[in-house]
Amino acid sequence: MDGLSSSSEIYWIDNDRLIYRKGATGNFSVVIYNIKNQKEKVLLNNSFNTNITYSPHPMIAAFLRDQIINIYDFQKNKLINTGTEGEDILFSPNGNKFISLIYKKLFIIDIAALNKKTIELKRSWNEILSVYNELKNKNDEFTNEYSLDYINRKIITYNDLIRN
Repeated sequence: MDGLSSSSEIYWIDNDRLIYRKGATGNFSVVIYNIKNQKEKVLLNNSFNTNITYSPHPMIAAFLRDQIINIYDFQKNKLINTGTEGEDILFSPNGNKFISLIYKKLFIIDIAALNKKTIELKRSWNEILSVYNELKNKNDEFTNEYSLDYINRKIITYNDLIRN
């Protein structure tokens, strides 16, 4: 297990597997590690922040791809990109809902409802994408040398959401 980078973002999935954060500032990955065969499965590469959480009863994990919440269902071996931003995710006991914080507000999100709201979400993603594209050209408003990198990553993320 090379590159483990957080003692608070590591969870036992079962007796043979762990999920954890690996990497360094601005380039974190989310990895599942199998202890028996010593193999890694990378779920996510190149994120500013991962904020991994895990819920053992429904066997699901949440993590961030540059602030966008992703969910991994271990029973179905399925990755879900929610298309919503947030942090500090906690799942309901059955795993059907989660709570998340963003801008000091708590949101309760029904995972199944997200699938039904795809058209509405795509409209929002297009609006957010246009804001990031406008920001890209406003160098005088950047707070540090990483601002343009962050904006470019957000543009890529929202373009990916709109295409899929």
